[in-house]
Amino acid sequence: MASILFHIIFFCLILRTTTASGSSFNQNYEPYFGLDHFKLIQGGQDEAQLTLDQNGGAGFRSKAEYQSGRFHIRMKIPRQKTRGIIPNFYLISREESGIHTELDFEFLGTTGDLQTNMFANDLGGREQHFHLWFDPSEDFHSYSILWNQHQVVFLVDNIPITVYKNNSAMGAKFPSEPLHIEATIWNGTWVGNVDWSVSPFTTSYRNFEITGCQADNANPEKCASPEFKWNAEDQWDLTPQQKQKLENIRKKYMYYDYCNQPNAKSKYPECAVSRS
Repeated sequence: MASILFHIIFFCLILRTTTASGSSFNQNYEPYFGLDHFKLIQGGQDEAQLTLDQNGGAGFRSKAEYQSGRFHIRMKIPRQKTRGIIPNFYLISREESGIHTELDFEFLGTTGDLQTNMFANDLGGREQHFHLWFDPSEDFHSYSILWNQHQVVFLVDNIPITVYKNNSAMGAKFPSEPLHIEATIWNGTWVGNVDWSVSPFTTSYRNFEITGCQADNANPEKCASPEFKWNAEDQWDLTPQQKQKLENIRKKYMYYDYCNQPNAKSKYPECAVSRS
């Protein structure tokens, strides 16, 4: 009887600490800068649009912070081809926390080049670059981040493209701080010069469901519970089929890997072991 009562209480706790809410933008997200460059189209499926021109860009963020979960969005980047702009979707720590942790999907312009990166309260530098096997401006595609205590996995259309294992025992960094979700569009000279003659640029987002464990300072271990499906043992590693897909993506579509750079193994301990 006590065991049944425990599981009922834990199930209620899960309901209070997770969000899995269909397509409602306002339930889970809010715009936070560039309000004159932000547009929300509400209906059967909400769609948020972020626009960039020479006057600025825009962004939205989740209302809550999380410490584990699977975070997903459907995104279509601007159709005009240019370098220099960065449509994205990522998890990030609050600036006022004094911690800098990020899990990033960033487009390097609108020509189909995608970057993944991880900051773990450090300067990051763990970039992998891919030239996608489709044109991300033609239609909406799925971009997901699985984050638990064993691995971070970046997936495009449910195909893993980047894996960061928890190798903290060997000195590698791994994210553990509360993170919220952000999506923005901005321009950065580090990815080239913008062709402003074809602006404005609009990135569209759909599917605002969040499936994650909300951070709780009073109970920080809660989000590591295996009762959450994204923390279950079958999520600690990729399946053999996923590993094969990951290897195929790396061979065919990855053109930059931080672990292949000079001195990477001394700077990033995870580069000395398998990353899948």
